[in-house]
Amino acid sequence: MTLADALRPKLPSVDVLARELYNIHFRNGIAHCPHTNQHTNGDRNPSLRLDKERIFCASQGCFGDKGSDQFGLVQRMDHVDFSGAVKKLATHLGVESPLPEPKVKRAKTTAMVVRSELKRDGFEMVAEFYFKKDLRKVRFEHRSKVQAEKNRPHKTFRWEHRAPGDLWLSGDGGKPKAIYLNNCFRERCQVETVIGLEGEGNADFAGGLGLPAFSFRELSEEGARELIGLDICLWPDADDAGKKHLQRAIDLLKPYARTVNVVAAPEGLSVGGDIVDAVEVLGWTANTVREFLKTAVRSPKLIGSPDGDCDKQPAADKRPSRILSIEQLRPLREFADQKIQFVLDGFFAAATVNLITGESGSGKTTLVSAICDAVQQGKPFAGLATSRRKVLVLDRENPPTVVRERFDRLGIVDSDDFKIWGGWEIEEPAGPNSAVIIDWVKLCDPKPLLVFDSLIAFNEGDENSAKDTRKCFQGFRNLANLGATVIVIHHSGKAETAKNYRGSSDIPAAVDVGYHVSNRGESLRLGRMVLRAFKARFAVQPEVVFTYHDGIFSRDARVPSQAHTKTLQEVLLANPGIGKVQFEKLGLEKAVAREKIRAFVS
Repeated sequence: MTLADALRPKLPSVDVLARELYNIHFRNGIAHCPHTNQHTNGDRNPSLRLDKERIFCASQGCFGDKGSDQFGLVQRMDHVDFSGAVKKLATHLGVESPLPEPKVKRAKTTAMVVRSELKRDGFEMVAEFYFKKDLRKVRFEHRSKVQAEKNRPHKTFRWEHRAPGDLWLSGDGGKPKAIYLNNCFRERCQVETVIGLEGEGNADFAGGLGLPAFSFRELSEEGARELIGLDICLWPDADDAGKKHLQRAIDLLKPYARTVNVVAAPEGLSVGGDIVDAVEVLGWTANTVREFLKTAVRSPKLIGSPDGDCDKQPAADKRPSRILSIEQLRPLREFADQKIQFVLDGFFAAATVNLITGESGSGKTTLVSAICDAVQQGKPFAGLATSRRKVLVLDRENPPTVVRERFDRLGIVDSDDFKIWGGWEIEEPAGPNSAVIIDWVKLCDPKPLLVFDSLIAFNEGDENSAKDTRKCFQGFRNLANLGATVIVIHHSGKAETAKNYRGSSDIPAAVDVGYHVSNRGESLRLGRMVLRAFKARFAVQPEVVFTYHDGIFSRDARVPSQAHTKTLQEVLLANPGIGKVQFEKLGLEKAVAREKIRAFVS
């Protein structure tokens, strides 16, 4: 029931309403028209008439040719539409908007019911493809119907999702669909080249041949982002549908993949022929498939091919798109500069992935923020030279008030060269695989400094899982491969084995340099901060002591060993008679390396 429907039984007659709302008084069914300025005689002779509960104007037709009812009266007097008239009358009569009719909730259909109905129609379930642990796609094939052009059983698919209580329901349940990867792809930590095939069954078949593959039939942009930085070889089915799926996949993959190549349908296959037919009909082996993939050519729409001509390479890169022989490998010195270029002298090198860890309140975010401000201005930080470049901080950790206080304390003003993207924006900060981030890095010259705060907020998996950790850091590595300098802020743990970092041992394995920050200030106030390297792939400053006071960092000129000696002396004086094991434990808690503690004891 609408509000107008609720009003109609309670409406007074139109003449009563005219009197109550507009002071129009009818006598014997006649009244003066309120629009007297429109009448040449000033409506000295009353022009309004009542007829069958409608008002007419006999002089100028002010209330329409057919007259006006209660709603029409308000519309013409107040110059509003029907909805405005309804609202005014509801307010005048004190009528509230009726509650909407309760929606009848349809019972959710279980997956077993749908399967039974399909079985009754002649379909059998032949495969289940899990996109997530609570979302799967099921393939059904008909027992007797055959696709004439392909000589295969007629097939259909249904989505199923897991509900609470481990009950599977029909449909996707509104759950986002991730890209489908075969086991060979999922189980490998390092994959550089992958095959794109039509359908989950084909991808699993390729996995049986030891080939990492994915299905591009229902590829989304979110799925394409998971393939960032990879060399992709697309093998479409040999039919018209395959061409459509292929073009869509190319368009989605080109912003993310390193290369996209396409193979032509093998000779001797019928319409719709695919990798399964190549093996079962043509007798191909895994090695035959690998050799066939080498015939792939560049897709018509690739990064760096503005004219869309697959035969033309970008002017800046005349190299072939694939390695077809060992002789093609180029000298290392063509790829890397002779000297490492530092963004912060002795600490952060350009185009590397760096980790900053520390306990909560150790000042690691304050330290990184101050370094970023110096880099975006090209000014020295605590006496250390910087290389000027743009800075982007992606903060999923802190509220805006905390960031504002920190920036005010450090005298930082964000600008075109120093951007911060926090949770207060209309979208949460993008991750390392975001097209927005990747495109921006490509446009920057020199390449920017990126900060991700913190690791746990950007890691969509388990930080204790080597597989999830490697997948997360691959996004950071891809940005470094584009030339960006990446700093990831992370927490250290309480356990003895987590003093440097918390989580999987693949965390330090995935970074170029890892630093631990400890605060020696009194209570929760920042004072003397020790930045110590616990992982380095190249020569960096092993340790430095910064002093923080009133928003300014300075470098302690004393050698780190002297600082450690003083720290250990303080521990010893505070714990007379302490044993070696307990002393070593307390020294580690003060961020002193184990070998330095043992050297001090000896």
